[in-house]
Amino acid sequence: LLTNTLVAPQELEEYLNLKFSEGINYNYSLNILADKNNTYALYELGTNEYKGYIKGYPRYDISYKYFKEASQKNHPSSYYMMAKMLIDGNIGNKSIKDLKNAYEYLNISISLGNIASLNLLGNMYKEGIYVKKDLNKAITLYEEASLHNYAYAYNNLGKIYEDKHEYEKAFKYYEKSSLLGESYALNKLGEYYRQGIYVDINLDKAFSLYNKAIEVPIDNIYPYAFYNLAKYFYLTGDVI
Repeated sequence: LLTNTLVAPQELEEYLNLKFSEGINYNYSLNILADKNNTYALYELGTNEYKGYIKGYPRYDISYKYFKEASQKNHPSSYYMMAKMLIDGNIGNKSIKDLKNAYEYLNISISLGNIASLNLLGNMYKEGIYVKKDLNKAITLYEEASLHNYAYAYNNLGKIYEDKHEYEKAFKYYEKSSLLGESYALNKLGEYYRQGIYVDINLDKAFSLYNKAIEVPIDNIYPYAFYNLAKYFYLTGDVI
């Protein structure tokens, strides 16, 4: 699956020149650059199609094609995105072959230094997706990703220890994620302070954390933070 071709430095230079110099013609020029097989342009177009920025809805088949082309030059995040799309069923039907490819893509991505892939591979072991379920292996992968301050790895460790009722450990992992501005973790800490889980009840702190959880970029907002604010503060008139 690996090729001997590495991303050429001039590709990055061309891409950055475009990012810093283009205005209204940016998307047109980005497509021209992608047509020249520029890895970074291909990845950005893949991401835009995945998120639905081009047509207002995701076009996963086109997105996957861009990521596939970028992966041929060992772009680690492209391998990650292809794996994620296969696991989520955006591409294929979650067949054994699809999941095998996802597993292989993640391992390639990890070998190229991608941290998100460590976390996603941890999910595969935690849930028993393609591989045999192995919680210890999942924890090892999450811990490795957390060494790089990967917020979702902190969250996953928090969930594991929460399920084990080891709330002190769970709180500390959610706290680390919250310091990176991660919405789910901010909401979780709000729950801990509202209910008095591990910490003393502190509604001022809970209210503040719920609000921080909804102030992150829209793509990353955890929606239950809105629910918690509405139910436990605005609906009751206990707005602080």
